[in-house]
Amino acid sequence: MNGKTNHLISPFISQHGYYRYTLCIDKKKKKFSGHRLVALTHIAVLPIPEKYTKLGLTEHDLTINHRDGNKLNNCLYNLEWATVRDNTLDAVLTGLCDSYIGEKSHLAKMDTKTAIKCCKMLEDGKSFDDIAKALHITKKMVIHIKAGECWKQVSEHFVFPINDKSKPNSIPTEKIHNICKLIEAGKYTDKEIAEKVNLSREYVKDIRLHKRQNKISCFYHF
Repeated sequence: MNGKTNHLISPFISQHGYYRYTLCIDKKKKKFSGHRLVALTHIAVLPIPEKYTKLGLTEHDLTINHRDGNKLNNCLYNLEWATVRDNTLDAVLTGLCDSYIGEKSHLAKMDTKTAIKCCKMLEDGKSFDDIAKALHITKKMVIHIKAGECWKQVSEHFVFPINDKSKPNSIPTEKIHNICKLIEAGKYTDKEIAEKVNLSREYVKDIRLHKRQNKISCFYHF
């Protein structure tokens, strides 16, 4: 193949274990992951889940997850759209994150699903006592998870309030999405964005650093 016509060059396996293809279009070469090519080609059959479209997310904001954990199985039934965060948590659940940190550790007191539930409750501002009671674990274990002293491969994907009794933020979701889009555009300073949305520069900065509103900002690339 000499690159004079549009064509697909034979695949290779990347260092991360995925099939990669090089597309030659108008003499320009660009590399794609095999699973993403399959999903984009069959997006009518594999639509983006409603939980993501409601947030205004498109294929540009999402990644592709392999349901069975096999990175080389790019059959359509094995693929699903997901955020980077959801994809990573699924990798933890399916054991793709090879590590002796977590339930494989000899110090483990809980399984992965419980650790994720604990982190979600911490992120929602639930108290240590309420979480411990609901999940049948010790308060000390909840404190260790929040402090990043255990299950860090799970907790690092969540943002916990400084005070575990913090109340949910009252700023409309649509406004937070607008802030994230302005940050992602890379055309404005935090001060300029703050003036546009009538919020403090510190608040915008915290969103940029994923210290606030991480449930929304995790969908954006900045």
